[in-house]
Formats: sequence, structure tokens, C-alpha cells
Amino acid sequence: MLRAKTRWSIRSPDPLRAGRLQEALGIGPLLASLLAARGLAPEEAASILSDELKFHDPFLLAGMKEAAARIRKALARGERMLVYGDYDADGVSAVSLMARLLQSLGADFYVRVPHRVNDGYGLHANYLEEAAERGASLVVTVDTGITAVEQAELAKSLGLDLIITDHHEPHETLPDALAVVNPKRPDCGYPFRGLAGVGVAFKLAQALLGRVPKELAAYAALGTVADLMPLTGENRSIVRLGLAQLRGLPPAGFAALMKVCGVERSSVSAGTLGFALGPRINAGGRLDDAAEAVRLLLTDDENEAADIAARLDALNRERQRMVEAAAQEAAAMVEARGGPGEGIVVASASWNPGVIGIVASRLVEAYYRPTVVIALDEQAGIGKGSARSIPGFDLFAAMKSCESELEKFGGHESAAGLTVAADRLEAFAEAFRREAAARMTEELKTPVTLIDAELAIRDITLEAVEELEKLAPYGMEHPPPVFAMRNVPVAEASIIGKDKRHAKFRIGRGLRTVDAVGFGLADAARMVAAGSELSLAFELSVNEWNGRRTPQLIVKDIAVTHAQLFDCRHVSGENGFRSRWEEAKAAGGFPVLLLGPFDDVPKEIVPMW
Repeated sequence: MLRAKTRWSIRSPDPLRAGRLQEALGIGPLLASLLAARGLAPEEAASILSDELKFHDPFLLAGMKEAAARIRKALARGERMLVYGDYDADGVSAVSLMARLLQSLGADFYVRVPHRVNDGYGLHANYLEEAAERGASLVVTVDTGITAVEQAELAKSLGLDLIITDHHEPHETLPDALAVVNPKRPDCGYPFRGLAGVGVAFKLAQALLGRVPKELAAYAALGTVADLMPLTGENRSIVRLGLAQLRGLPPAGFAALMKVCGVERSSVSAGTLGFALGPRINAGGRLDDAAEAVRLLLTDDENEAADIAARLDALNRERQRMVEAAAQEAAAMVEARGGPGEGIVVASASWNPGVIGIVASRLVEAYYRPTVVIALDEQAGIGKGSARSIPGFDLFAAMKSCESELEKFGGHESAAGLTVAADRLEAFAEAFRREAAARMTEELKTPVTLIDAELAIRDITLEAVEELEKLAPYGMEHPPPVFAMRNVPVAEASIIGKDKRHAKFRIGRGLRTVDAVGFGLADAARMVAAGSELSLAFELSVNEWNGRRTPQLIVKDIAVTHAQLFDCRHVSGENGFRSRWEEAKAAGGFPVLLLGPFDDVPKEIVPMW
């Protein structure tokens, strides 16, 4: 048998609900079954499938009335403003969006983004002092500032009015600013709490313009997807509007970035934002200065945009190299401690602070435990950390419990940033591990693949798969549908790709067959004998080849639940039989029967002849 890597949690859609959805919405049985499995009522399902874009009244956000009025006053008086944002893709997008907006309104303003290494996260006093020196009277933050209590007091002492727009979790005390706009404020009754930092900036633009700012939607979509915000509610309208702009006439910086990524405008998707554009925008702030990425998103000069996009692409490649090295070193640290335990904390002075968030995500993928990765500055005696969580583990709450060991922290349930004094590092690590041990359960430790429905091969038609595309864009809290099939016969199996890392199966019988591709699943494919039956967890896609469109399975997990017979009589190599056996054991295959040249039989096998 071949064990699945995850525990499959299969939803059981109510057939009556599915039937009502099919009839009410005029959709096919597969789509109706999927919507029923996700528990959607007809009106909710209709909203997801609708082409209509829905935006809430921005003045439902607490603080928006005061913020918009103060900015209008500054515009009327010609006051100088500072727009200040974070250095990640969300912050860069938000700063660029606000700059485009104020530019169109004829404002006197300038922008600042802190340096990740030299400044660190948050609103910094030196930039407020600079604003006062440069004659600014109003500071508008985007994607940052919700914990800037001391900085708000400083702004008041400098004669600066401060407007904070943010989406991170607020602490018990809000900054004493002229306005604090954040859908997560306890006293905010806004209908949708899932806006990104750039999403809040987008709502501020809507409030100032008195209409939905379609010309700024690409910025809002980029930050929303790159910051892993839920693609539900209003975010769906923001991202769909942004994708329409990128497929039509994108700003010069976006066009240059798409070109360097090799992405055609017509094929831009939420995945493009998350896996192609977002990482390159982030690379500026991770390894150099995020101001470079802001310049890219604000320029109208195609040649300048091409030059900056090429530099960000090179930085992204360097970032990938650094991540690989740091991830290997971090994994070695985990192993040296005897494994991950209930929670992971690793630190090193050799890691660039700009890559530790990605390294934390790598460790979560490898060990499936809440993880904190800290880059130490030994000279300053400070560590800057990034934390990533697993589903069901509230990282922000865990950090709150360790607050006494930290200089500062911020974030949300699934990701956080922190600063810790070097001499408190061990105390924090122990506190976090204790907190993780108290919160972790056996159920949380097991990776889960959530299956929307079980299918048979007859359910997988081109028409049904194409209809599923109405659910896009996909993202956090609205993932692509995942289906399962059990014990389907394998007609053909092969290893594919230049590096032979991927698998391709032809599954089914006779004329009722379909292709299934498993990226990175070559090792699993070697554990599938001819004539076996597979159980698969998969997504559905359309494969286009030579003008022909056919349905295709993208395999996420694979299992064989019965004994298999492997014919190893033609395995080459001096120790072919033993090598095949050891390979099967390492992959968890444990084949029961093997045919082969018994030149070197492992002792745990009893030959039968």
C-alpha cells in the first residue's frame, strides 16, 4: 500500500440542498454539489457566481468620516502631507495607491517607506520629525500604525495631525490620532473585516472620490492577494476589478513586471498576483529598499519601469537563493534539538531579516508546527522575527501570552512579526514553546486535505470543469475546489519533466479515462505498480494542447490501499532488487509482493519459489 501524506476530510453535500441550488441558479450538478458542500445558501452562491461587483459604503468604517474630512481640508488649503506605509507588498501597494490618488487630486505630498533592516516595522519617530521639518501638517499611514501609541503622542507634540489606516489586529489601547480607520477596531461596525491594508486605502479613496476608484483597483488587488487576505466578501470585488484592469490597460509598472515574469495580460489571475508579481514587489523590501518597488508602481515611463522590473526580478532570484540556504540551516537546527516539538523557535545572526518570513513558512510546510524564525543583530543586541502558524492555532493570541518577553509584536492569527532583545531570546523561546504545547492538540498536528466532494470519472466532463471556473478568483478562505476519487484503475503511469520530478497517470478503463498530473510526486508514482487502483485528492483544470481542450486532474495527494505486485525483473543496477525494496520502505509503500532477480534479498523478506 501507499499511504496518503495528509488526512482527508471529505465533506458530505446535502443532495436536497444541491438540487435546490441547481434549480435556483441554473447550474450543473457538479457545481451545485460543490456549493452545497461549502454550506452556501442560494443567495450566497448567487453572489459568488454573479458578475456584479459589490462595494460597501466606506463611511461605515469607524474614523472614515474624520479622515476624509481632514484630507479634503488639507487639499483645499494646499497643506503638505506625508503618506507612510509598510515595506511589504501590501504596504507598497497601499502607498502607491494613495500616491496615485493624491496625485490626481493635485495634492502637495511625499511618500516614505521604512527600511526593513535599518528601521524595522512600524511608524518611526525619525520620519515624523522629518515631516515636521519639511513643513508637513498631516501624516497618513497605510498598512501600519495601529499599535503606534507613542508615535501618535509624538506627532501631536510636533503639530502633526495623524490619520492611521491599517488592518492589523489592534491592541487594547488605540493610538490617540485624529482618525484611526481599521475594520478590526472593536467599535467598528463595517460589514467586512477582511480588508488588506491596501483595501482600507482603497476605501479611503472611494470616500474621497465619491465613487469606486476603478483606476486604482490593480494596486488594491495586488496587495490583497499578496498579503494572503480572504478572497471572500468585498475582497472578491476588489480583486476581480483589479484583474480586469491588468488584463486591459495596466499601469506601466505592472505591465513591465508582467513582462519580466513572462505573463500574458489575457492570462493574469489571482495566482499571478500571489506567485509572480507579489514576490518581486516583496523582494525590494526584503533585500534592499522598498522605495524601489514604489517607484516601479508609480512611474509612467515604460523604459524606467522595465529597468526597475529587471532589478526586482534579479533581487527575487537572489532572495530565492538566500531562502534555500537559510531554510536548510534552520531545518538542521530543528533536527539538532530532536525535532520540532509543539512549536519551533530558531535564530541566527547569518540570516537576512528580509527572508525569515519565507523561511518560517518553509518550516511550517516541513514540520507542520507554529514557527518563529529570528534574524539576530548581535551588535545591536536585537532579534527581528517572523512567525507563521498552522490552521487552528491562533498565533496572535500565543504572542500576546508571551508579550512580557518581547520588545514589540504585531500581526494576526496566521502570521506575526516581533522584536526581541537578544538577552531575552531564550526566555521567549521557552515561553512560546510552552504556549504552543498548551494550545496544540493531536488533531491540529495532522495536516488535513479538505475534500469538497467525491467524484466518479463520469462526473469529470469538460463542460463541468469549465463551469467551475465561474468560482474564480481563488485565494484564502475561498480555495480552489478539491475532489477525491477512490480505487480508480491505473491504465498508465509515467515520470515526466526535465528533472523527472513529476508524475502523470492515465486513470480509468476503456474510453472512460482522464489524465492526472502530480507535480513533485515522482517518488509516489514509483510506488504505484501496473494494474493498481489509486485513490486521489485533486483539483480540476482544463488542458489545452494543439487546439484541443480536455479535462485534467492536478493531483494533491495519492494513496494505494491494497497489496501491490511489483515486477522488478528488469530493474537495472547491481543491487536492483534491494534498492527497489528500500525505496518502497522509505516512501511508506511496503509492497507485499515483488518479482525480481533475488541477487541480494533483504533479510525481512521471505522469498517464495
